Amino acid sequence: MKAPASARRPRRAGFTLVELTIAMVVIVIGLLGLLSSMSYSARLNSDTEETAIALHGVRERLEVIEAAAFSSVAGLNGTTYMIDATNPNLDRLRPLPGNARVISVTVSQVVPGNGNFLEVTVRADWTGALGVRSLELRTRIASH
Repeated sequence: MKAPASARRPRRAGFTLVELTIAMVVIVIGLLGLLSSMSYSARLNSDTEETAIALHGVRERLEVIEAAAFSSVAGLNGTTYMIDATNPNLDRLRPLPGNARVISVTVSQVVPGNGNFLEVTVRADWTGALGVRSLELRTRIASH
């Protein structure tokens, strides 16, 4: 037998507690994903900025070396620079742990035994937002 109409509970509009809990869990998971991607985006932006600073510093050092006399370039082998005084932005790059240098210069003979051609490598190594990073530019210089 059916209960009388007056004894039945009227159906109320709205959400149950279970539905609200599930909705909140879905929203929290979505927000955590959004937060994670924003954090990675910020680190990626910092890494791009650090790479641009390092590239500028390496290019600047390479231009100074290219403008120098050939005989003085050969004496630069193994030269290291912690922070280049002409580029104040380089102090934003953190050196590798246990290493005092950010920019290093290596000069080697292109053809062993022939000192008329030198290969100059300028390299930046630093600890960046995404871990250990490095950037290297090379050029060859000939005696005139």
